[in-house]
Amino acid sequence: MTKVIERDSLAPSALRAQKASKIAPLTSLRFVAALWVVIYHTFPIDESSAPVLHGLVQYGFLTVGLFMVLSGFLLTMAYQWFDHPRSIRRFWVARFARIYPVYLLSLLADLPRLLSWRVAKYGFVSAAAATFATFGFQSTLFQTWLPLTVLQGLNSPSWSVSTEAFFYIAFPFLVGPISAIRSPNGQLGVMAGAWIVTIFTSALICAVLVSPPINMEMAIQQHPILRLPEFVAGIALANFYRARRSSERECRRNANIGLTVSLAVFVPLALYAYEACYLALHNGLLIPVYCCFILSIALCGGGLRTFLCFPAFVSLGEASYAIYLAHAPLRAALQAGGLDETIVGWVVYIAMLIGVSVLVYRYVERPLRARIMKIYDNWAKSVDEDAHGRAFVRKVAE
Repeated sequence: MTKVIERDSLAPSALRAQKASKIAPLTSLRFVAALWVVIYHTFPIDESSAPVLHGLVQYGFLTVGLFMVLSGFLLTMAYQWFDHPRSIRRFWVARFARIYPVYLLSLLADLPRLLSWRVAKYGFVSAAAATFATFGFQSTLFQTWLPLTVLQGLNSPSWSVSTEAFFYIAFPFLVGPISAIRSPNGQLGVMAGAWIVTIFTSALICAVLVSPPINMEMAIQQHPILRLPEFVAGIALANFYRARRSSERECRRNANIGLTVSLAVFVPLALYAYEACYLALHNGLLIPVYCCFILSIALCGGGLRTFLCFPAFVSLGEASYAIYLAHAPLRAALQAGGLDETIVGWVVYIAMLIGVSVLVYRYVERPLRARIMKIYDNWAKSVDEDAHGRAFVRKVAE
């Protein structure tokens, strides 16, 4: 049976451990990014809060774009090429096993909130029918393709999983052509092209829709096609990381310089032209910042690497997907139970969120992923053996 060629499978165990240690800081980065999204959605803030705190909360949505670039980077680091349709199929099953069990659990966890709200507004029969339809529709992961329908409302942050699902479907067809560009400068060109596409698209949309309604604005921010350039930039960044010809120290220095310059350009835009750049900030304006930041973390050394590779921090990074999907349903449940809307109440909520997410990762996400892959591999093996048997019978008959 032909399998996906994974980079780590081509190396001895010692080299696999070394490569894993190189990615560990990025695993920890996922926790930081997920926590910032949680802060953006849940932190209790008012007009009396410090401006720095306002800024920290206000720009939390930016980490969703970071996640999308990081997703392309990590997948490309893990998968080298796809040499057979069966390897593509196995990749898709692996991605399904990775995202779907926790995603479905998060929808189920948010059902009581949506149902109770709709019952109060429409009555039980209409509310139950609408909520059942919403659950069925969102279970298909198609919500970002039909964003303006009424068949939405469960765990609103989960829209990004729908967008990522499209990226996973497209990945086997993108990674080969992009990776075929061997020159680091060529990969820089791909990243620049992805960035230019996002700028052009955002400018065109703003020109056509001068002041779009909020639901249309959200549809634009979430649409898989419009977010695809960020994922493509991540693929190119991984190829650039592998193809770099300079030393690790020199590459780290250049990445830090690039990060400093890009921040110097984009931070003033974000701070002083927020309204004008709002759509572009959601849809890839910061691709250069994301790429330089990811490269800097991937190449970091010294105390920062030691800190980011600390086992407990890496474990939190592994649970970041559960943190992201659990934070809204858990907060709704705690609010229904009378959660204190203060800093103390928020800290209690964060502690509970981290605890629940670690448990979900260990006892739901990881075991079900392994179980799904085992079922698939057993099925694929039986199909493969059956095909070989039929071929042998035909050969004997001839």
